[in-house]
Amino acid sequence: MIVDEIKERFVEDTNYNMQDPYPLHWHPSLPENRDKHYGMLHFMREKFKDKRTLEIGYRWAGRFFHNSKVLDLYDPRPDIDYRIDICNAKIIPDNSFDLINCISVLEHIPKFWKAAEEIQRILAKDGILICGIPAVWPYHPFCGNQNMGGDYWRVTHEGLVSLFDKLTKVTVYYVPAARTKEEPMTFGWGCCYIGVKNE
Repeated sequence: MIVDEIKERFVEDTNYNMQDPYPLHWHPSLPENRDKHYGMLHFMREKFKDKRTLEIGYRWAGRFFHNSKVLDLYDPRPDIDYRIDICNAKIIPDNSFDLINCISVLEHIPKFWKAAEEIQRILAKDGILICGIPAVWPYHPFCGNQNMGGDYWRVTHEGLVSLFDKLTKVTVYYVPAARTKEEPMTFGWGCCYIGVKNE
């Protein structure tokens, strides 16, 4: 079963130095988690290549998944399938997608809990959500010249589990911007959550 395989391959890791008040503190598991994160995305792309997939936010993934639909409110490119606000996605029926990928998006949504409600609604039974959001990150209302709609939130692994309360957590881990201890931790950490919809 896909959930068991995800748990085995991408083990939960929320281990960081609790004694250090600055979350940019280096931890030895961080480069491994970065590699794990990109490995997870490629793994999921192959596992869901014949499934209904939605990518929320075009700027990073850009149809990374096979046969995916893209939802983005701000990206100016013409090939957006749903140019709508994910907080009000009524044109998308319930249980529409087997996999939803939402990386570095929720922090740009003022009432991001409404987005979480819609994501859970349109995710199909036994569907998988991949959600990544900064836990510690610089203020970034723009990406290059592109308007991101503002920059409102930073969330921990516990916050993501609470936010997606209609899903069952499969795994969660932190992902660093830096790849080595010598590389400056300028951009902090992100948190990745994978959940499954059981009902």
